[in-house]
Amino acid sequence: MYLAIKTHLVPAEAQLMYFDMAYNLGANRAIKYMQRCAGIKDDGIIGKITISCMHNVSEECLYQQRNNLYNYLARTKAWAKKFIKGWLNRSKAILEV
Repeated sequence: MYLAIKTHLVPAEAQLMYFDMAYNLGANRAIKYMQRCAGIKDDGIIGKITISCMHNVSEECLYQQRNNLYNYLARTKAWAKKFIKGWLNRSKAILEV
């Protein structure tokens, strides 16, 4: 998965957050969030444009994208409420590494 999502192309400080998002949220969703953070169309495909912009991704942006999803799930899905604290703790722990 590390190679498939081209983790090595995002800045070093964002690599762990990006990889962990792919592992826990799915590669396609992680790619889309990374693309949003790069300021390009979030189509989930790592093509030439995405590759050329991946160096613009910040860990903080990935963190915010991830937490927005978790908070959305907690607001809209009853089952997610019991997981939100753990999800946010994991996200924060990765940010602090």
